[in-house]
Formats: sequence, C-alpha cells, structure tokens
Amino acid sequence: GGAVGICLDKSLDMAVAVLATLKAGAFYVALDPNYPPERLAFMLADTRAPVVLTHSLLASVLPASTSARFVLVDSEADVISRQSSQATGVLVSTEDIAYVIYTSGSTGIPKGIVMPHRALSFLLAWQIRQSPNPRAVTLQFASLNFDVSIQELFASWWVGAHVVLPTGGLRQDIPALLDFMHRQQVERLFLPFVA
Repeated sequence: GGAVGICLDKSLDMAVAVLATLKAGAFYVALDPNYPPERLAFMLADTRAPVVLTHSLLASVLPASTSARFVLVDSEADVISRQSSQATGVLVSTEDIAYVIYTSGSTGIPKGIVMPHRALSFLLAWQIRQSPNPRAVTLQFASLNFDVSIQELFASWWVGAHVVLPTGGLRQDIPALLDFMHRQQVERLFLPFVA
C-alpha cells in the first residue's frame, strides 16, 4: 500500500482516518495543519502520497502545488458512508509500513521516520506488558505527528480500552483540561518531561 496523508485536527475523524488508512493496506503520513505549507509540500512530495484526508476548513492550509487528491471527510461524509465497511482482503506483511512521521528538521530538512508493522507490534506488546493497567482510559494528548500518539492510540485500541480526545482548545486550557479529564475518568496520559 501507498501513503495517505492525514491532515486533521484531533477528532474522531482523525482516529477513523488512521484506522481506515491501515485497513485499506496503506500507511499514513501525519500532516500537522499548523505546519508551514512548504513543510507540508515537502512531506507530501517525499512520501508521494496520492491522497490526503482532511476537512474542508483545513484544505486551504495544504499546498496548492501538490498533485495529491484531497478527500474532505466532513463535506464528503455522505459519499464515504456509502462505501463498504467489509474487510478489504488486502494482506499486510510485518515488513509493510504502518506510518511515517517526520523529525523536526533541526538540521535543515525534516527526515521521514518509517515504522513497519513488525516494529509497531513489538513496541505495543512491550508497552502493554509494562503497563500496570493496559485497559486504562487514556487521554490522547500528543499530536499525531509525535510518536507518543501511537502509544496513546494503538496500545489502547489493541486491548479494547477507551481513548478520550480533547478537542478544540482544551489542550491549552489546563483548568478546563483537568475538568474534562475528571469528567471522562481519564486514568492514563502521556506528557513530555519538562526540565
């Protein structure tokens, strides 16, 4: 499978886009809508993604120079909902790519980090073994462009645990985020260390 760009804010659509991409036998490329257009253009060209899943309000942040087709998951929801939800029959090997995320580009050019299914499976199996409560309700805090998002999402999905998505500006409003976490009974979150 080839690359599918995902340029969505944190939402249920983002989670569905990740799973749908993998179900189709493709790999996803996380495209942060807050990145500069030239960085997004580089990532799309580098991965040769023929399709980008996005929202109609975010399509304008994507580079016009790309040849990728934009699927607007909000405005095309009716068309998408009429597609088959059955298994695709696509076989994915352990060596196939699951996702590509890009480094910050501190050396000048961002580098795509390729994660094959085998390595992802080993990482998740290790994380689940190490977790005191793998089925804990988990807050999905990290950007899809940050590798921690993989642990938040996939480790939870693997064991059938709940993932809670703080949408809108909740990530920046700490009192509101704490209240949200309390109401959602969040038991686990991954936060970066602060020195």
